[in-house]
Amino acid sequence: DMFSGIILSTGDVQGAPGPNNTTSNTEGGGYDGITDPDLVAICGTAIHDAAILEFDVEANGDSLLFTYVFASEEYNEYVCSNFNDAFGFFVSGPGIDGPYTNNAVNIALIPASDVEVSINTVNGGEAGVYGQGSICSASDPNWQSNVAYFIDNDFNPSSNTVQYDGFTVPLIASVGVQCGEVYHIKLAIGDAFDYLLDSAVFIESNSFSSYDYTVEAVVNDYPENGEEAGLVEGCVAGGFAISRPAGLGAQTIQLTWSGTASTSEDFDFLPTEITMEAGETAHFISVEPLFDGTEESTEILTLAFPFENSCGNNSVAEASILLYDYESPEIIAQTEVESCPGALIALAFEPFGGLEPYSWMWPDESMEYTFETTAMNDTTCDLIFSDYCNSIIETAFLVTVPSPLHWDMDSVFCSGDLIELNFNGGTAPYEIQADVEIDWTDELHFTANEAGFITLTLTDDCNTTITHTLDIQDCTLMIPNVFTPNNDGVNDRLVISGLEEVGTVGIEVFNRWGNQVFASAGYLNNWDAYGVSEGVYYLTVHLPNGDSIQRQLTILR
Repeated sequence: DMFSGIILSTGDVQGAPGPNNTTSNTEGGGYDGITDPDLVAICGTAIHDAAILEFDVEANGDSLLFTYVFASEEYNEYVCSNFNDAFGFFVSGPGIDGPYTNNAVNIALIPASDVEVSINTVNGGEAGVYGQGSICSASDPNWQSNVAYFIDNDFNPSSNTVQYDGFTVPLIASVGVQCGEVYHIKLAIGDAFDYLLDSAVFIESNSFSSYDYTVEAVVNDYPENGEEAGLVEGCVAGGFAISRPAGLGAQTIQLTWSGTASTSEDFDFLPTEITMEAGETAHFISVEPLFDGTEESTEILTLAFPFENSCGNNSVAEASILLYDYESPEIIAQTEVESCPGALIALAFEPFGGLEPYSWMWPDESMEYTFETTAMNDTTCDLIFSDYCNSIIETAFLVTVPSPLHWDMDSVFCSGDLIELNFNGGTAPYEIQADVEIDWTDELHFTANEAGFITLTLTDDCNTTITHTLDIQDCTLMIPNVFTPNNDGVNDRLVISGLEEVGTVGIEVFNRWGNQVFASAGYLNNWDAYGVSEGVYYLTVHLPNGDSIQRQLTILR
């Protein structure tokens, strides 16, 4: 949870950021020969690639403390081995008498113990494949009970934490000091036994202090999205935790607010003073950021207050917190989609704005940016999207499926006619083919030059194919499809017009069972259907050139 601070590493610190996509990272710091006698004393073996930070500090209270995390690539394979990379936080000065250089003590200890933190004392509770449990037991007989202080990060490509295979939870190092005295601090870490596999220690910013009055910025439930935790307008609240030593009486503390954030516009209420009752050691000031609808850059809110420290000197406690602008989320999507019947459709969207992580739900409750479905008819797919601040977007995707492809035209034409093709439905572009050679006038018109049958094949962009057969007839003969032989003097005989132009024509008439009911080799328009009942019959006309014409004939009495 530490977003800023100092990294000391036995390798290149640029290799520290996650995700952990390798189990044996060795960046190499380029200082293989650097060692430290105190680290050698801790691990009992040679030290390589040591990184050391030293400084002096004047205590303004009765203790010094800071927060740190130890991490290493030696986890988990080399737990309980000689590759026990060492680190220590050494403090020396008045009143301190320890076993290290300048009588320093190492304050990097397992909580409530005098056991120094190392790979062999804080781990997952099991010896690695290259280790033996007895080696860990030699460092701490209770080493397996320290698993609560360890986080296993072994090959975790999905993690946004660090590259290291394991690390401790944030631990607090502390030591009692004399108020007003100067102390020497040495922070050191090194590779044990060899220079391979990096280790590092993370020291949290603003955590180094001499215990007295303190104020700490607190953010409530900020998501792990790779950014430093902060308040978010109208969404993520937080506050400041004030603490003071025990045993003090009632006290009113005057507060000063500053920073780039507006105390009157960005927040509902910020107190100018608080009262801590007798014996009270902690007080929390809640901060609720308002959504102002104004586009702004990231701002800072700082709280400070004066106090008299344990040494009797005037001092100031101060902490700052980030305030992020909130922009309502939006999504980019093509919400109207055309699809072929039954085809696989990919509906997708791209979100931006708001506060990650996002959540969303398709009709099948899937959590992918792309949703695949099929449709035979027009269909609506609903997407429900929200960000971390619960700003909800409901979007409907309309999938349009074309109507079925079909012909919309007659089937019978006369030779010489200009025929227009008509069809509906389907998806353009279309392709038309014929089983005979056609004299096209344009893409939808042609002239039927000869009698016969023409089969047209129509294919649309969805690869749907339909056919239509045209009956092109020689219309010199006008053949009726019905006549009424009822002796009323009107339409009593089957009269075929144009016989005189064609020549001798033979006809045959069949009933629905295929039985011939009339035949004439040289028809003279004289059949009155004598003896034939009314109904539907089938007429075949035999032309002089050997061709035939078939017609359906209805007789009505």
